[in-house]
Order: sequence, then C-alpha cells, then structure tokens
Amino acid sequence: MAIIRSGDSEYEGDNSTLEEKTAKWEDAIREELKKDSAVLRWRGKYLTSEDAEIISGSEQVQSLRELDLGDNQIGDPGLKALYGSQNLRNLESLDLSVNFVSDEGIIELAGADSFTLNNLKSFSLEDNSLTDVAIAELVKSNCLAQLESLNLGYNEAGAETAKALEESGVLKNLRALLLERSYIDDNSIASLAGSTSLAHLEKLDMTSNKLGDEGITLLSKSPTFSNLQTLLLNNNIFGDVGAKALGESTTLVKLTELQIGRNAFTNVEADAVYNSKTLSNLKTLVLKEGAELTPGLVNYSRPELLAPPGEI
Repeated sequence: MAIIRSGDSEYEGDNSTLEEKTAKWEDAIREELKKDSAVLRWRGKYLTSEDAEIISGSEQVQSLRELDLGDNQIGDPGLKALYGSQNLRNLESLDLSVNFVSDEGIIELAGADSFTLNNLKSFSLEDNSLTDVAIAELVKSNCLAQLESLNLGYNEAGAETAKALEESGVLKNLRALLLERSYIDDNSIASLAGSTSLAHLEKLDMTSNKLGDEGITLLSKSPTFSNLQTLLLNNNIFGDVGAKALGESTTLVKLTELQIGRNAFTNVEADAVYNSKTLSNLKTLVLKEGAELTPGLVNYSRPELLAPPGEI
C-alpha cells in the first residue's frame, strides 16, 4: 500500500514481505467487517493487483455481498484473482471503476472457465480505458448472465459493443446499463434497439455520446426501451427533431426521469417535452445543465453552450 505524504503527491513504498502484507490485510479486513460483515469499501487507497489477490484469498471475505475497490491501481492479475476466488462466491456487487484493467484482462474474463462470481448482479468497470472489441467480448460472455447492472462508462464502447448486445442475448436480467462518455451513435443505437438483452432495462445512461436526431427518434419508438424509467441523454448532438420525438413518444411512457440538457433543441421543442401528453409519469425532467440544482425551475437548453458562436 502507498501512503500519501503532505500535499505534494509523494508516496512511501511498502517494502513488506508477502507474509507481512497478508497479515496486515487480514487485520484490516477483520476490522472493516466489524462495521458490516457483508460490505467492504476501499476506494482511493492505492490498492495494487497484489493487494486484490491477498484480499480475494482471505477466508474472511466469504460473507461479502458488496466489494468496492474503485479508484485504485488494480490491473489484470487483480481482476483475475477476484473473479476466480472461491471466497467471493456470494458476492453480488463488484466495483472496479477507475483502475488499470486492460483489454487483455477483459477478454480473458469473457472466456474464463474459472469464473466463480455466479451471484454477481452489479459490475462496474467505469474508466478503465477499455476498447470496443474487448467490451464486445465481455457483453457476450455467459459469465455475466445474472447481471442486473453494468457500468461501462468512460470507455470506448461503440459499434462493436452494440452489435454484440444485439447478437448475444446473454444479459437478459439487465436492468441498468451505464455508457456515459462512450461512442454510441445513431447506427449503434439501431443495434441496441434490436437487442433482446435490453428488453427489461429500467435505466439507460447515454450521457455524452454521439446520438443525433435519427438515433433519438429510433430510441423513442423502439419497444426494446419500453420499460425504461430513467433515461439520461445529456450532452449528445440531437436537436428539435429528436426532442420532438421524445415529447411525442408512446413507447417511453414509463419514464419517471429524463435528462436531455446540453443538446441543440430550441425552446419550442423544449416546451413540447415539458408539456408532453405521453410522458405523463415524469417526476424529474432536466432540459438544461444544472437544472437538477434548481428544483421547480423550468429550464430550456441553450444551444450557444454547445459551441463557440458561429459554429452551430
């Protein structure tokens, strides 16, 4: 484990032997589990793959349902130790966001015979710099068939991922798919709309992707998304046509939350969404970035925020 020193980001290395490190971790795990025997949350602790291997090898973690190791330094060996651990068979939630997992590790996971996390329902790999090809292999993997929530945001999920979801039909229990700051465009959304894996989705996060009017219109009409309750579309590239399609959608009628700020629609279509007769279950509607901070205020998108003057 590394320890931050003062405010100048200098670190003191740990020169302990493996046996000494293991003993330290056993003590740390024991103390942490006194708070809640089903939960370990160690974010931002500079944990390495070796640390993850030690943790996954501890018999004390057999009671865990939730393991949060986000914002650390865990790479492929640590990932492999976790998904192959006999001690984590009861795990239902694993968060490895903001780590150093690579395409190689994900492809190995997708084809693993030793995957033991058969009760896993929530899995986050947000911000691990994964590419489309590896993510496509992951979403086709039978290892993750029980997943209800998958966070792949801040990676390069795009056309290959969407096509894999369309063709595989594996993630049929999925309720939440988070793809913030990915590469989903109009063609990709067409593939997602044909995916039987996504038929039970209740939450879809497409914040900061490449969805234009054509893609939003398709999304608004596709029965695949008819169970959505939360739809996040902030910071895409659609305008009035897409906003109009959302406001008139007879498919997205279960939506209770819709966020479409930082897109290029005008006040006329913003008003049409706000006064939609079909989206009657909406409890939260964000039409302008920052609206969530000003409850009760009707906010309209401001296209001038999207680009310097003259570029719209």
